[in-house]
Amino acid sequence: MAKKWQELEFLDYKERQIRRRAQKKRRLLEESGAISGEHSAAAEGRTQIKILVFGLLSISIVFIYFVLLRTGVAGPVGQGLVLERMTGEVILASMLKEWKPTLNEAVPENVRVVTARNGKVSLGLHVPDTRVLLFENSEVLFKGLRMGQSQDFQLDMEMIRGEAVFEFKNEKGIGILHVKTPTGVNLWGKLVYLKLVSKPTRTRIIVADGLVKAEGMGEKVIIPGDRQMISTDSEPVSTPRALNVIREVWTW
Repeated sequence: MAKKWQELEFLDYKERQIRRRAQKKRRLLEESGAISGEHSAAAEGRTQIKILVFGLLSISIVFIYFVLLRTGVAGPVGQGLVLERMTGEVILASMLKEWKPTLNEAVPENVRVVTARNGKVSLGLHVPDTRVLLFENSEVLFKGLRMGQSQDFQLDMEMIRGEAVFEFKNEKGIGILHVKTPTGVNLWGKLVYLKLVSKPTRTRIIVADGLVKAEGMGEKVIIPGDRQMISTDSEPVSTPRALNVIREVWTW
């Protein structure tokens, strides 16, 4: 009997050990699951925060872009001159080739814009009230577009022959116009409305609005609105004279 009681006590002891180990294992599994759940919840929370931050950042970038685009300051200036309108025969010409452009085509730097008989073209910068109008039998060279500090820029052009109107009247007052005439005069203007009528040895510089600085042969003169200056090879810079600018053709 004693032996049987000892065997029963031993079996009971073993059963308690197995039960304790099972309970301990179950407890560890439950704790592990709880910790895993906490980590999962934390990871999910971080993911949601990242998605929220990314979404807000994207919305901010899009909003800023459209604000700049609305004010005429965003990216389009960087595209340079673009053919907004044209009629008749218009040609783009570089040192290596000539080609017929398409509407809304960008004009590369150091490329000439040439109009034949009945040819006319409007070159825009995608900045409000800032464009170049070229009349028939005319030619200009787009020398480049230089970006300055903040929102400012400088458009460099060279008048070769014919008639052209340069309109720089945007409400933000950004942009500097620089035009070189066939007579070697450099014209500088900001917020100006300017027309050039050029022949090989003579250029009429007509200012409808604003102030234009003319420099040539070491001389400088300011041409105000409702004035014109005659520039020749022998006298690049002369005294501006009054002119009824209404009689001039400013658009087409």
